[in-house]
Amino acid sequence: MRPAFSRSRSRSCSRTSALTHPLGDRYEPGYAHPVFQTFLPPELAGTTFLRADADLEGKTVDEAALREWEWRARGGARWEGREELERRVRERDEREAARTKGEGEKGGSRARGEAQ
Repeated sequence: MRPAFSRSRSRSCSRTSALTHPLGDRYEPGYAHPVFQTFLPPELAGTTFLRADADLEGKTVDEAALREWEWRARGGARWEGREELERRVRERDEREAARTKGEGEKGGSRARGEAQ
């Protein structure tokens, strides 16, 4: 019996050569030492796909969801990262308040016709 994808596996693809590493494919677990690899095309170099856990940008902080998780998963014990998260949320909120206040002051002077 023939495998379902035998035709697609045997067909060569013109795009394959564009996807290979210029020095040849290197599968790091096959080496006894670290090797240089590029996984992305040059135009995506430096792009951030995942932020650090400590970075709150674009993340939701839901106190009720955290409390529920602590209750259900930890038997009511506080999560060891809670204090650090609360500190980072306070700092983020203070920065946002200062930024908003600064924008409000600029807007207020414009409204009065004052030079900036």
